[in-house]
Amino acid sequence: MFYNILCSIARIVMKILFKVRIYGDNKLKDGKLIICANHQSNFDPIALATAVDRQVFFMAKRELFKNKLLGKIFAKLGVFPVDRKGADLQSIRKAIGILDDDNVLGIFPEGTRVEERDPSNMKEGVSFIALKAKADIQPVYIESDYKFRGKLNIYFRDLISIDEYLALPKKQAKIELGQDVFNEIYYNKKKELQEIK
Repeated sequence: MFYNILCSIARIVMKILFKVRIYGDNKLKDGKLIICANHQSNFDPIALATAVDRQVFFMAKRELFKNKLLGKIFAKLGVFPVDRKGADLQSIRKAIGILDDDNVLGIFPEGTRVEERDPSNMKEGVSFIALKAKADIQPVYIESDYKFRGKLNIYFRDLISIDEYLALPKKQAKIELGQDVFNEIYYNKKKELQEIK
């Protein structure tokens, strides 16, 4: 309830602040799903959450939870912390548990805000979690400088089915899946002319 109310308010605010345009199919599939996007601004999680019809449980850097009040708000919204400096097994288990409950997990696979497109920015976490949970991936590209009344274009790319990667050796599957997520986010132009009104 809290998430839905806040998300409804945020949708209105985002449309006031920016010229929001959504391209591709933003109706998320049922069941477990990972939604991945590029990351340039702190507005990105809000843009992503308000563009879809299901609750998104986001991974967020642990530093955001240092403030106890913010930490409680984030927890109510389904956001949970992750330590970006090492293998955070607790957060990985939490992420897999969210997916096993047929929810949507939100991950920015580059791990932090980046300005330049570079495949080396991709972390292995999204591939590892997707393969462990056997979850499909919905790639999204966000295009905006987040200036007042500036454009905010959100492109929903082709869904990546996890099935074709499960038959591969684990190391190869992680590498290929990570590359495909990166390429799908940044370079799939097929749906960009299909704006959702």
